[in-house]
Amino acid sequence: MKKKCKTIGIVLRPRNSHDLSVVLQALFPWLQHRSIKVLLSKQEKERLEQLIQTTAGVTFVSDDDLFRDADLIVGLGGDGTLLGIARRAPENSAPIFGVNVGHLGFIAEFSKNEFYHQLEDVLDGKYSLIKFPVFQVEISKKEQSWYNDMFLNDIVVSKNTISRPFAFSTYLKSEHIFDMSGDGVIVSSPLGSTAYSLAAGGPIIPPDVEALVITPICPHGLTHRPLVVSNKQEIIIKLASISESVTLTLDGQKAVSVDRWDTISIKKCENRMISFVKNENKSYFNTLKDKFYHGIKAT
Repeated sequence: MKKKCKTIGIVLRPRNSHDLSVVLQALFPWLQHRSIKVLLSKQEKERLEQLIQTTAGVTFVSDDDLFRDADLIVGLGGDGTLLGIARRAPENSAPIFGVNVGHLGFIAEFSKNEFYHQLEDVLDGKYSLIKFPVFQVEISKKEQSWYNDMFLNDIVVSKNTISRPFAFSTYLKSEHIFDMSGDGVIVSSPLGSTAYSLAAGGPIIPPDVEALVITPICPHGLTHRPLVVSNKQEIIIKLASISESVTLTLDGQKAVSVDRWDTISIKKCENRMISFVKNENKSYFNTLKDKFYHGIKAT
């Protein structure tokens, strides 16, 4: 039994929708009836007033205060919303209760039509958590670091325009793995293995496997295939003399331009995990079958 939740921080998907409005219209009175303090970002005040009839009972605070004071973070959106929460959440942040008000909703554990019973249990401290590792990205030139950030799902190194392939080399620490020319490379966690990496031909990796997958994007060669490695090792990508503009994208949400001779380092953060409230009524493979029709038999 965990401690009861008295204060909830709510984070909304970036775009308005009818489903989001419907969920909020029902959720706020439900929480107020249970004397739960509701926090939202000050930046959402004007938008919330457009989505619901009244914002009575809602306290608008800074993002820092929301993550600091909430006993539980409720994410109302799709996978992108939850990834954004995970990237913004500080160390030792409250667990995230993900409600799918988006499209695919692979990471979101709960449906917008049937999450109240589970949320009631969470408020009473009756829940279990799924913990995912966070990964650090560092970009350096001539051994001088000039960019640091984190990702939960994946990083993608790719061209900005349709043009000739660009060349890069991949290492595990100091051991050379391969040189490649192509459209880019994806380094994804097991959580992100069902996203861009899967579409590019990478494997599905269950979230309890301590691994990273390196997936080439349209390699100019027949021998470059997705490679699964331990997440305890540091992956290094070195760009050769490139003439085209190349971008590193984190979780599909944040992009930074990289230049010739830059070195990209990817490794697991040692003391940082992101916690999601687990839906006890479904398993990982149940989600696979539900979202990707993985188990449909031929007729």
